Amino acid sequence: MSSLLTIVLIFVAGLLLLNLFACYLVRKSAAYSREQKLYQILLIWFLPVFGTAVELLIIGSDRERKRRPKEVPDGNKSAPNARMLRHDIGNY
Repeated sequence: MSSLLTIVLIFVAGLLLLNLFACYLVRKSAAYSREQKLYQILLIWFLPVFGTAVELLIIGSDRERKRRPKEVPDGNKSAPNARMLRHDIGNY
């Protein structure tokens, strides 16, 4: 019985750490207002597993969106990636 209790405690501690990490990412994010951050943190703690998974997916998609290079408008030949984009389009 002691080993089962140990496994459960480790699992609960892992969920707690995951919740804390998700809260940290939400709080650090500049994409949301203070009220939105509050609601997201409440979601994380009131629906621990589901709320945390949803928030981590949202934060991950926001980070991915920031990493993608912005598209160069047509005719803007002075942009650094313009030559590469024109070359890529020509290959299709």
